[in-house]
Amino acid sequence: MDQFQSLGYSPIVTVYERKNTKCKFWINYKLPNQARVRRPCADSRKEAGRKARIKQAQLLNGNFDEYDRKKLGKFLRTEQRFTFGEAKQVYFELTANTKTPRTLKRDEYLLDVAFGFFEKRGATILDDVVPLDCVRLISWLKGKGLKRASIQNYWKAVSKVYTKLRKMKLIKLDNPMEDVNLPKGGNMCRERIPTMEEVRLIISYLDAQSVKSTYVSPLDEIIRFTLYTGARIGEVLHAEWGDFNFDTGYWHIKTKPDCPGIEGLGWSPKWGKARLVKLFPEALEILHNMPRRETVGYTQGDDGTSIAIPAGFVFPKKRVTISDNCRMKSKKGHYKCIRCNEYEDKELCEHRIVVYSRCDSVKTAWKSLCSKTGIEDLHVHDLRRFFNRVILQEKLGFTPEESGRYIGNSEDVNREHYSPISIETFERKICQTSFGELINENTYLN
Repeated sequence: MDQFQSLGYSPIVTVYERKNTKCKFWINYKLPNQARVRRPCADSRKEAGRKARIKQAQLLNGNFDEYDRKKLGKFLRTEQRFTFGEAKQVYFELTANTKTPRTLKRDEYLLDVAFGFFEKRGATILDDVVPLDCVRLISWLKGKGLKRASIQNYWKAVSKVYTKLRKMKLIKLDNPMEDVNLPKGGNMCRERIPTMEEVRLIISYLDAQSVKSTYVSPLDEIIRFTLYTGARIGEVLHAEWGDFNFDTGYWHIKTKPDCPGIEGLGWSPKWGKARLVKLFPEALEILHNMPRRETVGYTQGDDGTSIAIPAGFVFPKKRVTISDNCRMKSKKGHYKCIRCNEYEDKELCEHRIVVYSRCDSVKTAWKSLCSKTGIEDLHVHDLRRFFNRVILQEKLGFTPEESGRYIGNSEDVNREHYSPISIETFERKICQTSFGELINENTYLN
């Protein structure tokens, strides 16, 4: 039982009553892999209680019957030779409760690439991987043009599988990545910051653009609001009307359990840290000009179907479909009313079905914006860095701690990654006066 005690497994067997079943009292407990078991026990509560105590003692001693072993599956086998697929499956079983769906999806992609590389070199199980294979993986990733930070993600993903399975006493293998070094050179964080001229180009493009589509996201408002607040794009896309206090001009970014988020019901900011954002007049003006619509967010139900949950999104996308009884409907069911002359204003057509739902991404529209403005290698997130360094710190004189509080970073992270000193700062401060004036007796500060 030492193996499962090390996992913090402390079984509790409870008794509950079920009606309209052959057996009246059932027992309920969890196995070491967190699988819940409900089994018929006895027809009297006293007998069920006795059997529950016996079962709890058996579980504490690591005695699992055939039904339990079936539920435990591969989890029960220790020191087995895991294939890459089995190792990945067990790793996700062990970490599923501590990671978001997006993180799990990212880890799965990283492991598929890394384990696929090992398999192409002849490895079939975890035991086959040696440090030299890991060195070759790192070199291969570097040869594909990946940056140091991206390569580190693969390094961590592989390391976590070996470390977790070893910690759970499922393998005795050493982590082959442990002594493998990452490539030298390159920064661990992105340092691209748009120039003032690039920001003006973006605003000019937004002023001039006119987009007509059946799938319309308010790109203009989303990009401007991101630029005026320094917020993360996920915070903007999940913003709801109830988050804003128009009397004080504050935006309260906080955990919202009932918000239909992109990863399911419930949304929270990064690290779950709530904060208040004082809005610039331009950001408030965007909110005042945005129409308040009935919106929904789509989440996935237990059966895999999409469920529309009412929400109050500020920046939803517009989706137009055509009902089945429309004579002008195309085979694909998309908006083809351009051929219909029945209505001069097609918004009045009874066959148009308009739904405003959560906007999940602006990647395609942003890529088009950069292409048309001639701006290269710029991400939406870089607007946040511009707001942090240029607007808050350089223009308004915020300290790294103050600007970090405003945009939701710790002071250390903000100082190290978001507060580089620009050439313009040197130019402005050095050229204000001469060295001789600084050491002049009349201007020297003790």
